[in-house]
Formats: sequence, structure tokens, C-alpha cells
Amino acid sequence: MGAELILSVENDGRSVQARRRPDDKTARGTVRGFERGSLSRRTIRLFERWMRANKFSDPQEIVVFGQHLYQLLFDVDIERLFEESLSIARENGDRLRLQLSFEAGAAELANLPWEFLHYPRGDYFLCSHVDLVLSRYFPRHSRQTLRPEGTLRILVAVAKPTDLDPVLEARVIEAIERLAEAYPVRIEVLRKATVAAFTERMRTFQPHVLHFIGHGAFNAETGNGEIALLKPDERADWCSDSDFADWCSLSGVLPRLVVLHLCEGGRADLRESFGGLAPRLVQKGVQAVVAMQYPITNMAAIDFSRVFYEALMRGEPLDYAVQLGRQIFTTMRQHSARTFGTPVLYLHSADGLIQPADRSAVRPIEQPSHAALTPDDLLMGVRPRLERIADESRRSAVRKFALQIVEQLESLAPNLWVAHLRREWRLQFSMEGTTEQQDILEAMLTLLKERGV
Repeated sequence: MGAELILSVENDGRSVQARRRPDDKTARGTVRGFERGSLSRRTIRLFERWMRANKFSDPQEIVVFGQHLYQLLFDVDIERLFEESLSIARENGDRLRLQLSFEAGAAELANLPWEFLHYPRGDYFLCSHVDLVLSRYFPRHSRQTLRPEGTLRILVAVAKPTDLDPVLEARVIEAIERLAEAYPVRIEVLRKATVAAFTERMRTFQPHVLHFIGHGAFNAETGNGEIALLKPDERADWCSDSDFADWCSLSGVLPRLVVLHLCEGGRADLRESFGGLAPRLVQKGVQAVVAMQYPITNMAAIDFSRVFYEALMRGEPLDYAVQLGRQIFTTMRQHSARTFGTPVLYLHSADGLIQPADRSAVRPIEQPSHAALTPDDLLMGVRPRLERIADESRRSAVRKFALQIVEQLESLAPNLWVAHLRREWRLQFSMEGTTEQQDILEAMLTLLKERGV
């Protein structure tokens, strides 16, 4: 990796310093346009609400949002240093490592989705450009290496509470497990993450990488983010983000990397749940955290996991692996417009490298032959019908029904999907189910017929 440029917003929430490494050249500036009551601030807050609700209908709207974010931090001197640093990196055949840092007094700014920063002169998003890698930086303690000794150990922990929306994890796990076919890596999957099972597996397996799939929420009474593990009866066991961070260190050996992600059906707002957990993990000593700031579809999680983990196993730096994962979303139309900016990287590693222990053991991965249509395609296909349901509580109930159907299809061979959907339709009709639920099933059957399944 070539030069790094660290942009730090100081405690007053207004002063910005840019420092380039390794030559320590600096520039100073001021946050512009985020004063209370200003039009720019109100516009950013409006765009932010649209982003959380996934309401962008035109990619150009995200460009405008990204340019508003850019203008907050990049005044004349800081922009000049950024452009100079990027030019130097390009001339040396390197990428510029751009890291954003926010001191405690700038928490409100830190909560903005900076992964959508858009550079107006070059007309590109910083988080997905080939010459850049974008991450968030926490200068809390001495920077260490991510590289483990011996075989890399990855623990995938899944929590699917029966009293919450389904979490569709099977194909994501399959994509991660396939790494063991090509790389010298040990992968364990904890499919029912109760507190006892999770802490025991952390203690005995001592993973270098923890990949958690599940639900997050915000507890307004305590003001803390929460993670849903499982009670013995498999209902949600809500745990504070501080407890979860403590459990990650019970073995005495912290994971070097923690990945926090929500598949479709998981619920969280990064700002209020996983966003609180990620800094806590870094403060505990975890060198890197990748968090999904919005729920993503199962298909998107598969694409990201495959590209991200394969890049790590090849010896690419962590921040570049995340950047590659973001880039894959920009080239695939089936993903929603905001997906490319969903992965957020919190990095405190000195080099960002996780390398395979034995390069000679690397074998090419044989890509699986997938069905022409996936359950995720069906879920995406019914979204326009869901959006037409005006009543929010009804829309939520029908969405949960659609997710349950998709989860059932995940466990079936594609040649059984039509029969299952027809049986479910007859069941809904006999029980006098809602018209919306029958409409969802009919939409899925129509899509299967159009695709010849």
C-alpha cells in the first residue's frame, strides 16, 4: 500500500486536519454547511432518512447526497492535499488509503454514511474507486498487525430468533465454507448462537475472524445498541453491545477481524446498533471491524463474502478487500442502489494484511453451479408489490410473510419451489388469508413461470 491520508474531525466538531503518511504533510480546514438550521444540514438529514428507508429511485440522487457529504469535509486546502496525494499514489502505481477519523465531540458527524462520499471533479464515489481504499480509523492504542500465526481460523456465528424476522444465512455460509477447498483455513459454523454456546466457542476455537449474522436493534431506554443472540427456547436474547464486545475477548485472545452483517430480514441501523458495537470492539483491541450499515439481500451477502474473503486469502490488505467487495455491487444491476456503500470498515491495523499461512497450498476454487433463479430473485421480484401496500403495519406483516416463504425455499431444491408455492397458496385461500399474501405468492409463481422453473 502506498500513501495514506487521514482526515480527522476534532472534538469541537468543526476543525478538520488532513495528515499524509509517510511524509506527515498536513492541511487544515473547517466543516462547512452543517450548522444547525442550515439548508445543507436539512438536505443531508433528508437524504439520510431516504437512505435508511432505501427510497432512492434514481442513482443521481445518491450522487447529490455524496457531493453534499464531500463539501462538509473537503475545503480548498484539504481537497488540494487529497488530489496531490491521489496523484502521487497513481504515479507510483499504488492506491491511496483514505481514512476518516472522528473524535468524541464529533459523534454526530461520525454517524453520517461517509461511504457515499462523491468526488465532484472526478465524478466517482470514493468508496468504490480503483485508485482508493476508504475506511474509518480509530487512533485508540498501538497499531498491530492482522496477520495470525498458523492456520487462519474463521468462526461464523448465526442467531435466528424464532420471534424475529427470518435470517437467510445458508448460501452465505456456503460461500464462506468453500474457501476451505482452496486455502489453508479452518472454518467453524455456530448455527445456534446462544450466549453459552457463543462464549464457549470463542474460548475453545479462538478465531482470528468472527463473522456474525443476525439482528441488531437500539434500546432507547439504555441508549445502547443490542445484538440478538438466542435463549434456550430460540427466542431473542437481547444483549448489550458492551456485553457482546466483552464476550469476544473471554478467551484472552481477541479476534483480529470481526464482520457484523445483516441479511434481508435482519433489522438494525448502524448508527444506533452495530455502529455502537464496532467502536466498542476496536476499543477492546480488535484491529478491524466490517459492519453492514443497512440490511442487505442474501445475494448481495454472497457476492460480498466471496470477493472479500478470497481477496483476504490471496494476501490483499483488508481495506482493499472491502473496496473490491463494494466494487462488485457497482457492476451488478440486481443489487439496490445503496448496496455499494453498505459495508463500513473500521480499521486500526498497521498493514491490514491477513495472509494464508502456506501460499503453496492454495488451490483454484471451483465455482458452484447455481440455479438460474434464486430465492433472493423472488424476494426482489415482489418488492414492487410490497411497496404498493399503503398501511405500514400491513406492509411489514406481508414482508415478514414473504421472508418466511423465501426461507422455506432456501431448504428446497428449485424443482420443488412451484409445488411448495402452490400448496402455500391453497393453504392461504382455505384459511381466508389476506389478499396481499396471496398476491405475493402469485407474483412468485409468475416469476418462476417466466424464468422456466
